[in-house]
Amino acid sequence: MAAGQVLRGGGGLPLYGKDGTLLYAQPVKMSVTIVISWEGGKDVDIYACFDVVSGAVGYSYGSSINADGFTASWSGDNTSGGPENVSIGYSGSRSSLANVHFDVHANWYSVGTDSEGHEESGGGPATITATDSAGNSKSYTLMPGTSKHRAATLGDPGARLNFNANGTLKSITAC
Repeated sequence: MAAGQVLRGGGGLPLYGKDGTLLYAQPVKMSVTIVISWEGGKDVDIYACFDVVSGAVGYSYGSSINADGFTASWSGDNTSGGPENVSIGYSGSRSSLANVHFDVHANWYSVGTDSEGHEESGGGPATITATDSAGNSKSYTLMPGTSKHRAATLGDPGARLNFNANGTLKSITAC
């Protein structure tokens, strides 16, 4: 149901508030801050995107999305131990965000050297922590891909942010 439409009950009859006024669908808004953190001083790269609009943010993909009321802003490539930050939002005419997802995929891009000077890629987990404007916070830990010298892609391990109808953060699951 689009914002501004009259809410209807059983039989298609319009719904009225206690004061007798018609009830309308209201647009929802969403604002979430995402922090991708890791340890070890090496470089994790991300590929992050909504599933309802085109575009992605992260190394090799750009720093922003702005489409159909959805926005994403990536702070840039942190090559020395993180974190990387993404802010996402929605301000449009949708009355529910329950079927909208935001995915974050990660890959160890960085190559370092071991104690003997041999090249080695990063390793270990990365933690994705998301906090919405209502203060709800969820975390998810994943093992990034290990394809050194390659930006993250949809094929790398990832986490999916799921939202409640009102735009608040519901959960983070594997994707």
